[in-house]
Amino acid sequence: IDLTVGGDLYVEKGGTISATSKGFSIGKAGLGGCSGAGHGGWWPSTSDARPSYGSIFRPATLGSCGSTTGSDNGGGRVRVVVAGTVNLAGTIEANGMECGNYCGSGGSVWLTCGALVGAGEVQANGGWISAYYDPGCGGRVAVYQTTATDFSAFTGKIIANGGGHTGSGNF
Repeated sequence: IDLTVGGDLYVEKGGTISATSKGFSIGKAGLGGCSGAGHGGWWPSTSDARPSYGSIFRPATLGSCGSTTGSDNGGGRVRVVVAGTVNLAGTIEANGMECGNYCGSGGSVWLTCGALVGAGEVQANGGWISAYYDPGCGGRVAVYQTTATDFSAFTGKIIANGGGHTGSGNF
């Protein structure tokens, strides 16, 4: 998703800008496999380590698929540029697919705006497991404000958690 707004952007409570599960799928590029998927965090699996990849300053890479047999896609890519204020009560997300085993990693969210306000969430979480093995690692998030000098007007969350006991991503 690439979104450019010349004024202000409002994401209401319950509203979402989402690239969840829109990342790499089975048989595509990325660092997936049959032991979960890596991206912003490092997954030290005993069978097959998944290192981190992509930029922490300009995140634009897709999350990896978590398995070689399923549809456990990684998170996609969200790039949002807003000239004014982002009033975030909802969610901007690029999460990995939740699954039973071997989940996809979080994708990338790169937000540039004049100011970020509100109590919503920016997410690039790894897919959470519902059964047994290997959740996806967290993705990457970068938020840049061009006019605000701090984040005190934003009381929400900026998160790139691993989907369980895996490595968190970067933000």
